Amino acid sequence: MVFPGTGSFSVPCLNMAAAMSASDGPSVTRDLSTRRRKRRNSSLWVLAAGLLLFCAAAGTLYYALRPVTLRIAVGPSGSDDQKLVQALAQSFDLDRYSVRLSSITTEGAVESLGLLGAGKADLAVARGDLEMPGEAETVAIVRKNFVVLWSPSGLPAKGSKRQPAAKIKTLDDLADHRLGVIGKTPANVALLRVILTESGVDADKVAVTQFATSQVEELARDPNLDAFMAVGPLDSKITADALAATARSRGEPKFLPIDVSEAIAQKHPLYESEEIPGSIFNAKPAWPDDKIETISVNHLIVARKSLSETTVAALARQLFSIRQALAKQVPGAAHIKKPDTDKDAELPVHRGAAAYLDVPRAVQRLLLVRDPGSLRARFRRRLVPPLLEARRKGAQHIASGQGLGPDFEGAGRGNAGAIVGAGRRGRRHTP
Repeated sequence: MVFPGTGSFSVPCLNMAAAMSASDGPSVTRDLSTRRRKRRNSSLWVLAAGLLLFCAAAGTLYYALRPVTLRIAVGPSGSDDQKLVQALAQSFDLDRYSVRLSSITTEGAVESLGLLGAGKADLAVARGDLEMPGEAETVAIVRKNFVVLWSPSGLPAKGSKRQPAAKIKTLDDLADHRLGVIGKTPANVALLRVILTESGVDADKVAVTQFATSQVEELARDPNLDAFMAVGPLDSKITADALAATARSRGEPKFLPIDVSEAIAQKHPLYESEEIPGSIFNAKPAWPDDKIETISVNHLIVARKSLSETTVAALARQLFSIRQALAKQVPGAAHIKKPDTDKDAELPVHRGAAAYLDVPRAVQRLLLVRDPGSLRARFRRRLVPPLLEARRKGAQHIASGQGLGPDFEGAGRGNAGAIVGAGRRGRRHTP
């Protein structure tokens, strides 16, 4: 400091403060810059960790929710069973369900069960009275097969309108006669022997000839046959065609009731006592003219016991959710029914199917209502958008500098903004 008339004069305190300020300036600037860098780097590490966590979660979801394809053995080729399975497989694919089906065509139910037992198929379509592999368990009832027995009344004589009476009127009359069975499966013959034995008829005294389902006309024209047997759903085209063919060639059918149907069901739990309604096969004339007693056997979709509970539960849900809609394409789909989950059932229900079927109906409706596809699609809609939103908010949080201090707000915004922009550009292509 300089005073007039005295020359120059220095104030030691001011010089010292100035010197300290000059010497401390670079150090303070360096410390502030270091803190900013540390905070910016920490924020970038947090963002990187968040992105890594998001990618890991997305990968886990994709792996967990990807479709499962089950091999289902069904046959023979061109049968109603194969057509139903093909329609189910196509519907599952189109609706992007979590469980898909890959059909394996076989010669019939016996071969299908053989593939299931050998582990070459995950599912099989077969009748419940066939010999099942040790680990086969029920998923769903495809349909009920009703036993239909009838005999021809004979054609009226030329010039006469009088209908002759049938020679075979009851099962007791079948002894020492020949019966034609539609279907080559040995299960039909075994079932016939059970019916005859329980009805008090010596099964060895009834001769049996089997015909393929494509040989209905040959069966109808065979003069050596005194009665006929078909096993199938009540709306079966094969049974209807057989009745019509035998009526043309041999006269009106006389239906044979199984009066001991309830006793058979009690002794053989795989069979059930049923009634065939009057006029079910024809209205005029009525075939039959009144309801008659018979027995039925379930046709099933069975799965390996070792199959995942979650997978089978999803399959059961899919089957019962589309059966009515699918019936418009394949009428047989309307017959799909839920099996009895009673633990004492002759053929146990798979634990996965039971887990779904034992859920209260109100909860089942919640699972089925407005369900456009698979669990995979549902999780995509409900979980992925929140994850994307969380990533977006996290990036915005860093960009705004919230919680990072005033020193970072200006310096860090540029780099964080670039990261947010990159994240947004990448998010446009996120599936």
